[in-house]
Amino acid sequence: MMNRMPSVIAVKDVYVKSLLQILDMPKAIVTEEQEEQFATDLEVLYQRHSNVLIQMARGAFELREKVRTKTTTTTPKRN
Repeated sequence: MMNRMPSVIAVKDVYVKSLLQILDMPKAIVTEEQEEQFATDLEVLYQRHSNVLIQMARGAFELREKVRTKTTTTTPKRN
């Protein structure tokens, strides 16, 4: 259920994009230029992941709301 929440999908996309970026990085850093590019890439990764905790909290909130809505619509009323 949670894997269909928009915020959780956004987090998954962040991790997929980051993994692809890491796999595309050179296996060895030989030149100063490569070292600078690596540092820049790490900064981009760091910035990209800075919002993950908030996004997962949104996902938990979305799940809670969905469960509450589902519970209130399916729970029979007692007399």
